[in-house]
Amino acid sequence: MDPGGPLAFPDLGRVNVPTGAHAPLEIVITGDDLPRVPARIDEILRNAHASMTGFGGAQAAEIERLLAPRVRVKAPLAVQAREADREILTLTEGQFNVLGLLSRLRRVAVSGAAGSGKSLLAAEQARRLAAQGLRTLFLCFNRPLADALTAGLEGDEHLRVHTFYDFCHRMAQEADLLPDEFIEERPPEFFERLPDLLLEALQALPETRFDAVVVDEGQDFEADWWSLVELGLADPTEGILYVVHGDAQRVTAGASTLPADLAPIPLGENLRNTQTIHAAASTFAGTASTPMGPEGRPVDLVELEPGSDLVGTLSRVLHRLIRDEQFRPEEIVILSGRGQKTTALASVERIGAYRCSGLPVTPGAVAVDTIRRFKGLDSRVVVLVEVDHLLESPELLYVGITRARAPRGGGGQRQRWPRCAALRSRSSATSRRAS
Repeated sequence: MDPGGPLAFPDLGRVNVPTGAHAPLEIVITGDDLPRVPARIDEILRNAHASMTGFGGAQAAEIERLLAPRVRVKAPLAVQAREADREILTLTEGQFNVLGLLSRLRRVAVSGAAGSGKSLLAAEQARRLAAQGLRTLFLCFNRPLADALTAGLEGDEHLRVHTFYDFCHRMAQEADLLPDEFIEERPPEFFERLPDLLLEALQALPETRFDAVVVDEGQDFEADWWSLVELGLADPTEGILYVVHGDAQRVTAGASTLPADLAPIPLGENLRNTQTIHAAASTFAGTASTPMGPEGRPVDLVELEPGSDLVGTLSRVLHRLIRDEQFRPEEIVILSGRGQKTTALASVERIGAYRCSGLPVTPGAVAVDTIRRFKGLDSRVVVLVEVDHLLESPELLYVGITRARAPRGGGGQRQRWPRCAALRSRSSATSRRAS
């Protein structure tokens, strides 16, 4: 029978149940098809069956009752998460109104909790400054964040993006201050020497200085770096300096010390995370923010028995996320609370049926890295592992939780107090922090 044309269910992912003769899957458009709707419509038209005639409304209704009973299909978490992403993106774009204020000030410190749009503002401001023809330097602390920003900001000859250490390294090379053997061998004092080499390079190459410097992750910059940052300006006193920072996300030792003359602009709204993720992060945050995102699904905790197989448990978690909840592998990141060399996942190439990769995120693979290296980035789904010892390091747990734009769904034991999606040893359950 002629169903009357294609059917669209944008809030559903794949449909894995019989849909009956009145709605064959060949004419159904789901959320998975949204990136290629024109192509799907062409496929439907090419494969359309000839219409049957001679049936009235009553006959059609009877055939439908016999052959096509109504089917209820639950929208998977992946579709809900993508819808939440659209809401969050709309809210985040509203933060760009702050840029109007920045255009009237030359030395500014923008502060805010995780998810308040600081990095988006910093990247957009750097892009605008470079578009005006100003030689602009964008500095941050983490290498994966710098890589992501480079990909997003590339194409403007007036803009350079570096981590602080990478900027020191590049400038020292340009000034011929680094012998090849020192670069190749990377002795223990390599990073300790880089700031001093930057000072020499800036003095030797005054023509490479900048009209504007934008700093992200300013809370992780050491106090004696700021004089070097300001020396990177062609005019250290009148040049443009914008710093964004969030002290609750500081993961380096010592206190954060910014230049004293920066005009403060606070951001008080969390625009990236769902309300459930915000509630989980608030357990550990030292600063308050107002959640403006959608409610989202509850955050789950999976507790492991002592001696349990971490990789095996993760395999089951990924199977549920990818096969049942219909997330793509590249929408999921697994973050360890330990370091790159000490995590049990350091050399894992596959978890169950799923390929793993480091950063940057690779299509078709689940990213596996550490919380520290992922700071400044985010993912649709975040699974935290090896976090037991972080209960006494709330800053790093706060960073890990707020990397997620949507909580991991399904399975696990729900706790009365909020947590991020995490795998923990059951033996350490008594060391919880009160919410």
